[in-house]
Amino acid sequence: MNCGACNAEVFEIDVKCGSCGAALGATGAHRMLGSLVLGVYELVDVLGQGGMSVVFKARHKMTDQEVALKILPPELAAHSQVKSRFLEEAKALAALDHPNIVHLYNFGQENGSFVLAMQLVRGKTWEREILEAKRLDWKQTCRVTIDVLKALEYAHGRGVVHRDMKPSNVLVRETDGAATVMDFGIAKMAQSTKLTAEGQTMGTVRYMSPEQVRGQEVDLRTDLYSLGATMYESLVGDTPFDGSTHFEIMTKHLSEAPKPPSSHGIELPPIVEDAIMRSLAKKATDRFENAREMRKILEAALKEVYLGLHETQRLSRDILNDARPTKDEQKRAAPSVTPTTANDLADELEPGVSSSTRPRRSKLPLILGALVVLGSGAAAAVFVLNNSEPPKYAAHTRLKGVTLVAGEQRGDIFVETDGKLTLDELEHGYRATLAELIQFKPTVEGKRDVVEEIVAIPQADLCHAKIQRASQKACNPSDTFTLALRGEKRQLLISDDRSSLAANLRAAVASAACDFQYVLPSATQDNLDRIEKICEMTKAFAGAH
Repeated sequence: MNCGACNAEVFEIDVKCGSCGAALGATGAHRMLGSLVLGVYELVDVLGQGGMSVVFKARHKMTDQEVALKILPPELAAHSQVKSRFLEEAKALAALDHPNIVHLYNFGQENGSFVLAMQLVRGKTWEREILEAKRLDWKQTCRVTIDVLKALEYAHGRGVVHRDMKPSNVLVRETDGAATVMDFGIAKMAQSTKLTAEGQTMGTVRYMSPEQVRGQEVDLRTDLYSLGATMYESLVGDTPFDGSTHFEIMTKHLSEAPKPPSSHGIELPPIVEDAIMRSLAKKATDRFENAREMRKILEAALKEVYLGLHETQRLSRDILNDARPTKDEQKRAAPSVTPTTANDLADELEPGVSSSTRPRRSKLPLILGALVVLGSGAAAAVFVLNNSEPPKYAAHTRLKGVTLVAGEQRGDIFVETDGKLTLDELEHGYRATLAELIQFKPTVEGKRDVVEEIVAIPQADLCHAKIQRASQKACNPSDTFTLALRGEKRQLLISDDRSSLAANLRAAVASAACDFQYVLPSATQDNLDRIEKICEMTKAFAGAH
């Protein structure tokens, strides 16, 4: 379609023309711009409009914090059932705190309308990315899906089923490419009263599970079906089932088998296609049991591609160096040995996950770590390892009384853990918090390397760790993090308590953005005023959530 004002090409999902800025369709929402909502939020732009709500970009008049405001129109708020759904969304969002789920800042009522003030995520929806590119390759699709699965895994563990998974409800952040799930508008809290009568269908028809079509009670496997349909659309450019009417599409969900993506000429690993087809099974019992099971399979597929032979060689050499016996051990009888397999390498990449919980990989090569190519020639040697005792991780940060079991360079930061938190949790949590800080105040200096190393250890050991602390403040046993200097590296040591990780990271990143300014080479007397302003901003950020 084209813009009526400038004739530029626009999408049906656009609320304004990207070329001339003219409003598309109904302009009622645009007439609200400039008004004040909940006494503190000024509406500055329209971000989206749907059947149940309008989403605005708004600015807090005191702190200049930019947020997304979702407003339920008064005429809809008059209906008690719609009002209940909106209130349920607020409760569901308030109970969720995860880097891949949009944060709820505030909630209220104004002139008969309900208002949610939420985190403003800068980026594009998954839907827009599909529309612009026609279709995405399997690796990009898997990366977004994995983030969504992490969000669902967290939400499902707290009794929340999204019920409306679709590409327009997933935002891909422009800062780091991470995906954030939004709009738990028809989510069902496991402990709450059902909001829909039996026989009533919910969700968007192209992504509906068969049980939703029938109006039956749903569980977490409904989200996996809808996500499978979204993955399918991302790869193929269209949903598994199409039709001229809603009834026709819903009938296909119930009775027609979807065609495999490869039948459309799409190239993707068999294991990824199998995961999509399994998520689209008609019977909920034939799908994945949970989001984690599906996530692990997609992560394994990506690792197989990104590791490659070069990475396999490096891992094999590292494992061999760690496992090489001492001279005294060499004098003893040699123990039995078995070849290194893909599962052994997976243990190196993801320690703490037992083989019983790792998904089967019957269609993947089983032996990756056995071959190490020597030099640039064709000669190769087969190494065998002692499987009775897995190689110990050589800690990057040595702390008395603390055992670190895994660590890895992740882009511009090194993450390390005692095993209670995963490397992914630390990295993604940190990057999401840093992105939020940058969004809170884009002028933060040194924001790209607030810290260079993150180490998760027991809270009780934070004060005992013999480190060069960045601050002269005495360590308090109640502290949940501490900032240190390891040589020239700016290091964050943080509590390994998963339940408070998000809050701890928020406080830690804010403190790091301030405290480490004083140890940078630019921290001259002339720059102290600038540093003080940065510290004032970070204190406001730490207290804004």
